[in-house]
Amino acid sequence: MGINVFLKVIGVGAAVGALGAAIWAILIATAGFEFGVLAWIIGICVGGAMRAAAGDQRNAVTGAVAVAIALASVLGGKLFAANHFANPVIELTTEEVVSFIADDVAIEFDQDGKEVRWPRGVNPNEAFIESDYPADVWSEAMIRWDALSAQEQAAYHDECEKYLESEYAGSVMAYFKASFGFLDIVFLGLAAASALKLAGEFD
Repeated sequence: MGINVFLKVIGVGAAVGALGAAIWAILIATAGFEFGVLAWIIGICVGGAMRAAAGDQRNAVTGAVAVAIALASVLGGKLFAANHFANPVIELTTEEVVSFIADDVAIEFDQDGKEVRWPRGVNPNEAFIESDYPADVWSEAMIRWDALSAQEQAAYHDECEKYLESEYAGSVMAYFKASFGFLDIVFLGLAAASALKLAGEFD
């Protein structure tokens, strides 16, 4: 196999691998979870594309390169997923922001000896919208919210979002390592095997 053909084969494989990683990233960002079987599909697509580009000139080297590209694509997708989950972007509605004030109001009422009657079935620690709170608590929270200027409301809104983001944030590597379950490893192995078989000289 000439160097030009070899570079063409690598380029095709890399392009397909990059597309697979991009699709993985889009699915993570939109669906919020990983699709392990996609790893196998990426391995098949990378191997198949390199097989088509190499034709009858494929060999053990093209097979090994296909494996490397497929695995790099999958691991790149999983690394994006880990970064996505470790650094969440939280956007709160005004109602959800007011719930932070309502939490403070409820605590103050309780400390002042005023009975706080939570709606039936509501866990105070999970209250997040108006219907989760006693009417008097929410009413007082809204009074305090409306008393803030537009700038103060915007600053408080931003503060609440950053607080929640810090609460849910974690180590990227911790998420990355945790993403490898039994099935993930199986699909990773299938991706490598498929890429090797399709792009190599194994028929």
